Amino acid sequence: MELKEFFAKFAFLWFSLILGGCSSMSVMNDITPSRVPKNQSRIYTITMSVNKTSSDLRKKGIKPYIVINGERHEMKPGDSNNTYFYDYKAPSDVPEMLYYYELIQETMDSKNNLVIKSVEKSEVFNLSINDKYILTMDCERGPVGAKVCILGSGFSSRDMIRIGGVPAKVKSVSKGAIEFIIPLVDAETSYDVILISGGDRIFIGKFFVDISELSADVESITLDNGKRMILSFFIDHDAPEGGLPLDITTDIPDSIIMPEVSIPEDSSSVEVEIEGGSGNDVGSLFVYASGFNELKIPITVGDQDIFEEKNKSTGNKYNGLDVRREDKQNGGPNRVNNFTFDDKVDSDMVVVR
Repeated sequence: MELKEFFAKFAFLWFSLILGGCSSMSVMNDITPSRVPKNQSRIYTITMSVNKTSSDLRKKGIKPYIVINGERHEMKPGDSNNTYFYDYKAPSDVPEMLYYYELIQETMDSKNNLVIKSVEKSEVFNLSINDKYILTMDCERGPVGAKVCILGSGFSSRDMIRIGGVPAKVKSVSKGAIEFIIPLVDAETSYDVILISGGDRIFIGKFFVDISELSADVESITLDNGKRMILSFFIDHDAPEGGLPLDITTDIPDSIIMPEVSIPEDSSSVEVEIEGGSGNDVGSLFVYASGFNELKIPITVGDQDIFEEKNKSTGNKYNGLDVRREDKQNGGPNRVNNFTFDDKVDSDMVVVR
């Protein structure tokens, strides 16, 4: 072997080792998302940027390549002056790919007049193919208890939904859809809908919770002392996971006896037995549930014969009781003069004992 040929081959090996990963010729940045949704064509665009313009690279004879799964492919110029891309067709059922970039430059050795390839390599990057992707949420607003469906692909029974951080009950799951129930949250508010799948948190969209309708089977209640009656409450949708607790209060607590009330999960109604307590009182039941309108039911409790007798003698059903009308503007109840009741109790009337 001639000495000149020996030095030429030695120089080539030396340049390859020195420039293969240690060169500072250019900086390569991967601008490809680390996770991409699976598509039927299995073609995925991988993009990088460099700190040199494409014209600078051409002048220096530098070509950008991608090495993916052990194969080298030349990249094409992108829309920006310093970006390059490659459309890679992945094998079937490959969940992820490893790749790195190369900038290869052809240089001339002036002494030996040999073409030497200098290679600059990037770090290794990972591209995961996610077979779970979201197409749409079938609605963007509704009340507590409403059923909402997310359409997409790759759902599983292990997936979970959060509404503003609150777990939502998943009603059904298929590969292409997942249906859930809006949980107990405050109404008149917009919440983030998050799909939790394994270690991933996928933002689905915003959901606005409207006020739900809460109703009862009576408009007013008349109850004798010690007597009982069944009172029913209704909502428009099935109660969410865990049921719907009803917060029931009254301004005549000594005159009403009733247990705690909750509409069972997957039910839209509940019955409760209430009992008249002591005294002869006029007041209201106040019924509230998270995400629902407040319900106010006028109620009278006491000896109805006494009420009727006084009504006959005076024309005033509540004569003898200190009855006043709530005055919201002036901050207190005012005595009501010369009023009469028919069958219904005025919900603004309170009895001051």
